[in-house]
Amino acid sequence: MDSVYELPICRMPLSNLCNRQKNRLLVILLIVLMLVGCKTVPIHDRTYSVESGFWEQNEKTSMRVRNSTMSGSQTMGWIHTSGKNAVVVNSSPAKNESAVRNGSSVYTGVNSSAHIEFKKPDSGCLIVIDEFKYGKAYTDTSRCHQQIETPHAVIQAHHAVLHIGVSSQQTRIIAINGEIKVTLRSDETQSIDVKSEHEVIITHNKIHRPRHMATEEIWMHTQWKENYPFYKTEIDWRKVVAVAATVAVIAVAAVMIPGAFRNSGRYSTHGFRHFSR
Repeated sequence: MDSVYELPICRMPLSNLCNRQKNRLLVILLIVLMLVGCKTVPIHDRTYSVESGFWEQNEKTSMRVRNSTMSGSQTMGWIHTSGKNAVVVNSSPAKNESAVRNGSSVYTGVNSSAHIEFKKPDSGCLIVIDEFKYGKAYTDTSRCHQQIETPHAVIQAHHAVLHIGVSSQQTRIIAINGEIKVTLRSDETQSIDVKSEHEVIITHNKIHRPRHMATEEIWMHTQWKENYPFYKTEIDWRKVVAVAATVAVIAVAAVMIPGAFRNSGRYSTHGFRHFSR
């Protein structure tokens, strides 16, 4: 008859060890389930924001962005990239869905675009965009205040959607939705309020009279956005639940079927029991 004896480890209190092992297995299982459930989906709603706003810039556009209510280099948002060439953040190529630090400089080269979603603030927020010397951008301020500085103008916006085009000669601003305030950069005593669906052009020494724009004309200025699809990663909870259910069924089967997952034979010192004849 086989004699059975326990290894020394079997005489040790194993409750703490088992609990730690169970916790580790649970963490690993959760990570696996999340990874299995991750999928890449397009960002469909790039017209309006319901949180803290976003900034989207066209190719060959450069600017610096910061939240004046934050200190240091905290994360102020996340960037999505699109196009054939790299989007550069602080002189380094940006990865899709990577963090944007407070005070970062963002540059989009030829055939590339960037979409920055601003982090929801704990209280108020003021997004300041400066060093915007050339290029095109589409922005929704949502609940945040935005101050946008170009070589010709300073734009104050809140609960507004606007399109901005900057060249060496002028800044063209379209208030798509909401009302904005524009101040002449060279003379702060000159400013104007621009209503929704109106365009204003600002040069180095003059604010031109705003004019109304039809929807079709606004679309012509913003259609560059359609050239750049953006994607984000999200969790497919239905897939997570399905995989979790499958794992649960296997676990129940392992418990209910005697000997289904039990080995027989001779174990070495790595096992809890050793069999000898």
